[in-house]
Amino acid sequence: VLDFSTLGQGGYSGIEALAIHGGQLYAANGSPIGEVYARNGDGDWSTVGGAPEPGSPSRALASFDGHLYVGTGTHSNQAKVWRWTGSTWVLVKNLTSDFGVTHDGVLNLVPYEGKLYAGLSGPSSVGHVFVYDGTDWSISLEVPGCDTARLAVIRDELWAGMCQGQGQGQGQGQGQG
Repeated sequence: VLDFSTLGQGGYSGIEALAIHGGQLYAANGSPIGEVYARNGDGDWSTVGGAPEPGSPSRALASFDGHLYVGTGTHSNQAKVWRWTGSTWVLVKNLTSDFGVTHDGVLNLVPYEGKLYAGLSGPSSVGHVFVYDGTDWSISLEVPGCDTARLAVIRDELWAGMCQGQGQGQGQGQGQG
């Protein structure tokens, strides 16, 4: 049953991620509109504080440590993570510039064992997964020859699916949690 619909923009899709936070359903607009929406009831959705970063898609959502987080960026943007304060979006980390990587978007955010993990999307010759302990960010996993990391928790284990970049060999990586 269609409960909510919003248009994409510039060839991008509309809703790209969903998350439960505080018992409420949230949706991220994966187009350059970049808004996050909260479900207030059947067919009743509202924008959460406007776009975290106008012109940059909101591609990932997660509830972590009592806060709602969103990951933004794609195609010439930078991979950034934002936190909702209840009244505004606050930049938590610019993973692209702060770590000197070339990734241009946060593909997904996954809470796991008291930490928040971020899988990034290309372009890059090394796939990265970042981890946030509530205070500091670090690189949890690097896989040469990949440019994208999609994360999931399955049967109480954190999994990373890595996408091979063009012209690159298959990579193996090691990470820490």
